[in-house]
Amino acid sequence: MKTIRRNFRRFGLTPPIRGAVRAHFGSANFNDDLVTSYFDKLIQVPLRVPRLGVNEVKAYLVLLFADLAERRNELEPEVRQQAQTKILEAVKKSWSGALTRKTMSEAFGDVKGFTQRIDLADQLAPLLTTADHIAGNPRLIKRFMNNLMIRETVAKAQGMTIAFEELVKLQLFERCASPAAFEFLVKAVGGSENGKPTFFKEIEEALVKGEPAKAPDPSWDVSFIADWLKLSPPLANVDLRPLLYLSRDRGISLASFDELSPEGRALLDAIMEAKSLMEPLVKQLQSLGESEAERVLTRLMRRVRSDQWSNASLTRCLHVIRAFPQLGSLFVGLLSEIPAAKRPAPLIPNIRDEPWANELLVHWAADTNSPQPIKNALKALQGK
Repeated sequence: MKTIRRNFRRFGLTPPIRGAVRAHFGSANFNDDLVTSYFDKLIQVPLRVPRLGVNEVKAYLVLLFADLAERRNELEPEVRQQAQTKILEAVKKSWSGALTRKTMSEAFGDVKGFTQRIDLADQLAPLLTTADHIAGNPRLIKRFMNNLMIRETVAKAQGMTIAFEELVKLQLFERCASPAAFEFLVKAVGGSENGKPTFFKEIEEALVKGEPAKAPDPSWDVSFIADWLKLSPPLANVDLRPLLYLSRDRGISLASFDELSPEGRALLDAIMEAKSLMEPLVKQLQSLGESEAERVLTRLMRRVRSDQWSNASLTRCLHVIRAFPQLGSLFVGLLSEIPAAKRPAPLIPNIRDEPWANELLVHWAADTNSPQPIKNALKALQGK
């Protein structure tokens, strides 16, 4: 009877059933223990509905992939039906090891590309079975797959090139990882120049060598994410911005792959190639408009941080500031982040006459931690 009560609680049926018993007996004051005893007398046979195991989830995923392939006209209905029959027969004997990868592959014959789907199901099944937010529930697994199909359709409609396996992997993380872990990923992608957080490369290289991988954030130090990181495909060389664009957190502009117009992206590329300040690029930025120029500046400032405050990267930002001096305060905020020892003296001549730079330069001159080249550059300017 404890088993049946657990299942009542699991499916949310206990409160309504207990309420019905209380209503039937009118004003009688029944507590939960008395209601439970009432059920114990009525129901003499315990009934336990076990959740799906890894093999059942694996077979279910393969059949869902087959259904999807049929709807896309990638799989003939007869082939899908025959494969389904063979797989379901193997599931009945899964206790004896009948449901193997070979069995599933042979069920579909030489259908192009389906081996990859079987491999994906093989990897996903253990996680979908054990993850707290899915726990082998067929309804939630089906919902997971439906969401994948919707996102894939949206991606195709918007001309986004996305690998299905990458979409599956990221959606699994979104569905099962904690909000803090997902937020960390979003910020890491937004803070990178190309949508590729550097920690993925470090972790995946360690996993290939069989070495322990250090979690990039405390929220990632959990068993689910440790297993998730081992899933194919690796993500170190994947621009995750399009995938995050399709995710639940659509409001985070840092993850939007289309934040810049084609003109803005082309101008950003041109500025990234510039070796010095180029007046034609400043004029093109002015025609682009302040709003989009600010987005260009945001990307340039991200590059400054990743380049460890190099003078070349800082000088590229000045294209935008020359076009729109009112954005100088944003650049000052970036310059204020630079560690004292790395303050670039070659930048001083380029910003000495800018009103937005006055307070910053005064601070650098007075700061005893400023390196001597900075002090010399500022002193030389004062003498002019």
